[in-house]
Amino acid sequence: MTKKIKHILFVMPQYEIGGITISLYSLLSNIDTKRIHADVFAAPLGPYKGKMPNCRELPENVWLSYPMVHGSWAKRCFQCLAYGIRYILSKIGINILPFIHWIGGKSLHSDRYDAVVCFSEGQAYSVSSFPAKKKIQWIHCDYRRHLACNNPKHEYYAFQRYDKVVCVSDYGKKVFSEIYPEFAHKTIAIHNIIDVENIKAKAREVSNIDERFNTDSFTIVSCGRLDPVKQFSKIPEIAFKIKSMTECEFRWYIIGGGFEEEQLRIEEEINRLNLANAVILLGPKTNVYPYLANANLYVCTSQSESFPLVVNEAKALSIPIISNDFPSVYESVEDGVDGYITTIDDMPVKIAEFMESPLKIMPDRIDNQASLDAIYKLFEV
Repeated sequence: MTKKIKHILFVMPQYEIGGITISLYSLLSNIDTKRIHADVFAAPLGPYKGKMPNCRELPENVWLSYPMVHGSWAKRCFQCLAYGIRYILSKIGINILPFIHWIGGKSLHSDRYDAVVCFSEGQAYSVSSFPAKKKIQWIHCDYRRHLACNNPKHEYYAFQRYDKVVCVSDYGKKVFSEIYPEFAHKTIAIHNIIDVENIKAKAREVSNIDERFNTDSFTIVSCGRLDPVKQFSKIPEIAFKIKSMTECEFRWYIIGGGFEEEQLRIEEEINRLNLANAVILLGPKTNVYPYLANANLYVCTSQSESFPLVVNEAKALSIPIISNDFPSVYESVEDGVDGYITTIDDMPVKIAEFMESPLKIMPDRIDNQASLDAIYKLFEV
């Protein structure tokens, strides 16, 4: 019997480069369009705008795209007036945001979809007010860190209104369920889809590769947002110690943008240890895959990750991985097979040993079928 096509609305903040955008891009690339018709709503910002596959990208919405990036003078004035009234009322304890978000969802016809998916934990509160047959929240982070920076009252209000909560790792599910045991029954884990063929295709696009990227010596790459949790500021010290352990020449490239303070901290450490030729900050890149594909080693220094996306992308390219020891990494890296899991303190020794005796990685270590099956089941139930 032919299964009915499900119409799904995905909501995310914008189309900027980042884990959430790439995760949704990979999911949409791999879905069966005979089973799922997808629409995406996001603020029209970022290089992935107009490039999301197998979906229809919805236009801006006067109630939800704030501040308005485009639109008529009248629309912008109306929006400023509406949010001004909202701000004034909030000062006397009246919160009309759920009502604004309900109108916004209604104007997107969110109640006509089989399910509305809030694909970013940062929008849980706003999307929870959308009228919908079924609401699903995706969590991509260690929820404890997210909750520490957000209003617990609003977060609880939101999750009461979701039918399902999807965490991108078993570890993430465990953390969320410990914080909200009353929501554990509706919380599941689905690993992110890794779009292997797209990654391999983009890895072959070398025309715009940064001229500072040179592979004439042992090449290490680390990618991600310049955020203290990634611990990139520890890389110069690790590199300095490696130099005392081996005569093997190497360059360590850090790819990513983010917190200016963190970038300055990394640059100060590079200068302090006289490592300008060994540790190079390349900045953010629209396409990181040529850099990954031409590396001898990918190193993850993160203190914590809910799902280490770039680790899995390196794995898709058969690049060996050395990762800091955090709980969810064991769901992605098999120690001694895909690379090694170690501590930050022991990382210099492990990398130096790897340089002397590299580990050969077997190809085709990524399998998305379990995640795809879980996604179809999520929407069909």
